[in-house]
Amino acid sequence: MQFMLVASPDYLKTYGTPQIPDDLQRHQAVHFFSSKTGKVRNFILEHEGAEQEIPTIRKLAINNGDAIVAAALAGIGICQLPSFMVQGYLTEGKLEKVLGDYGAGSLPINALYPQNRHLSSKVRAFIEWVAELFAKCRLLNIS
Repeated sequence: MQFMLVASPDYLKTYGTPQIPDDLQRHQAVHFFSSKTGKVRNFILEHEGAEQEIPTIRKLAINNGDAIVAAALAGIGICQLPSFMVQGYLTEGKLEKVLGDYGAGSLPINALYPQNRHLSSKVRAFIEWVAELFAKCRLLNIS
C-alpha cells in the first residue's frame, strides 16, 4: 500500500509548497496516531533507495484515516495518507500532491493465519486470489 504527501490548495496557497524534504520542518502536519502503540507515525520519504524520517510541526495526530483526509481537506496541514484514500480528491483538485518526486513510503498488506495449523487449499487459494487482486489494483499501487 503506497503513501503520498498531500495538502489542500488553500493550505499550500497560505504556507507555500515545500520543494525539498527539509522544507517540511517549517510546515504544519497532521499525523497518524496509533491507539494500539501510543506512537505517532512520522512522515517517511524515500529518494534514490534511502528512507528519511522528516520532522514537522505536529499540528494534530489522529487515529483514523478518514479524519486525516478531512483535516487535509480543511487545510489544517500536510498529511501522509494511502494513495487509495486521496486519489479521488487529487483528481477533483481538492488536494494536491506534495513533494511528488519523493516516495512517501509504503506498508505491507498481510494475510494472517494460525502458524500451527496446516494451510488448507481453500485458504491458500483465497490468499493467492487476494494477492492477485491487490497487485492489479491501480489505487493501491499509485505512488
